[in-house]
Amino acid sequence: MGDPFFSRWYAGMHMTTLLQFVRALGILALVVPHAFASSGLLSPVVHHSLLVELEDIQQRLDARDGSPRGALFVERASLQRRLGRFDAAGRSLRCAAVWNGASLAFAQEKCRLLTATGDHARAAGLLDRWIGLTPNDTASLMLRAQAHLGAQAYEAAALDLEVARATDFKQFTIDAELWLAQAWTGARRPRKALEVLDRAVRDRGVLPALIQAAVDLEVGARRFDAALDWHAKEKPRSGSTPGWHARQGDLLAMAGRADDARAAWEAARTAHSHLPARRRCTAAAIRLLEQLDHKLAPSNEGGLR
Repeated sequence: MGDPFFSRWYAGMHMTTLLQFVRALGILALVVPHAFASSGLLSPVVHHSLLVELEDIQQRLDARDGSPRGALFVERASLQRRLGRFDAAGRSLRCAAVWNGASLAFAQEKCRLLTATGDHARAAGLLDRWIGLTPNDTASLMLRAQAHLGAQAYEAAALDLEVARATDFKQFTIDAELWLAQAWTGARRPRKALEVLDRAVRDRGVLPALIQAAVDLEVGARRFDAALDWHAKEKPRSGSTPGWHARQGDLLAMAGRADDARAAWEAARTAHSHLPARRRCTAAAIRLLEQLDHKLAPSNEGGLR
């Protein structure tokens, strides 16, 4: 047996360190939530919130407090799905089916779960009856469109999304705009996808995600001057950032404009040097500077011409 005082001290220190780590993750999630969103991970704050909600739902189910049990099981399935507990979510939906399997909320949640687990064809068919009854149900149209995208039924996805956008623009998110462009691209209609993105920029403003999607489409079609035109639309917002200049240099290099590309990369390196010290020391900033140094090295000069 070890010294009991030391054991208690070590356990206390270990718990303190763990709590500090959890708090740090929570602060990070509040400061840079996009870091978690872009990785597909739940931030610690959101994860904890979902667990609290799940516990509350379970207590209400156990207490049999008179709440509609079918709706509670659907809500529990939704929380479990968002936590990545797909098997548990499926069991909750089977329970919900006993109580209220004919509801729209049940069908929508089952569609989300089937889409999350890759059963896209079944997911798309689940909402057909409900959309037939209420053809202007924007939420159901967007859910079915996501399932169609997963099943590579691109034209069907595009048609659902176009109807949803026309029906209720307020519910039609930026992500949905990108899904619509993806659908038309998958349907081998890139011009239509670009029209969608151009309309989205007019209606919503110059947003990086929309501009980047348009740039990628133009680059895929080897229309580099058009890609540069799209890229220039974002300049008033972020033209002084090293990333914007670096991307401009890459596009100019693809267009065969070697001298202009080098000038853009030099501008990126200058912008990098003007960043605050804490931002220059991030992994992304260090990696960008290394890439710029490589592109501007004399040994690469011939490759740009």
